[in-house]
Amino acid sequence: MYDLIGISVLKSFRPFLTKELVDALSNFEFIILHTLGIAVILCVLFLYEAVVNQSHGKIVRNLLSLNQYQLSCVTMLSILTVISSLITLEAYRYMISAMGLTMMLKGLSVAMVVIIGALVFGEKYTEINLLGVFLIVLGIIFVNR
Repeated sequence: MYDLIGISVLKSFRPFLTKELVDALSNFEFIILHTLGIAVILCVLFLYEAVVNQSHGKIVRNLLSLNQYQLSCVTMLSILTVISSLITLEAYRYMISAMGLTMMLKGLSVAMVVIIGALVFGEKYTEINLLGVFLIVLGIIFVNR
């Protein structure tokens, strides 16, 4: 439970920090800078794992053992991340409230996961699940009025 609260608190800073930067940078510049920052942090974490936990061999073996389908999933994830980031950054430029946009994106993402899960991946949902999604969408409507 504490992990979820901690993650929520940490993720709550992202929209406000992003909103501050999109006013100073183009979308492309923001994505490049953000990706470089993430890459540096991941390199440091990899080096830490390699030196302290001696697990670099396992990490490399796991990455090299991915099959073609898994590699195509990684590629699709990367493409979708860049596209959704560009669209989100553009929305931040025109939204007055970072909170409003974040609420809409989070809620609509839940609804889209359910729809895509059912239509594309054959996921099964209960009536309670569907009611929950309906209430989330209804909440988004009320919050943004």
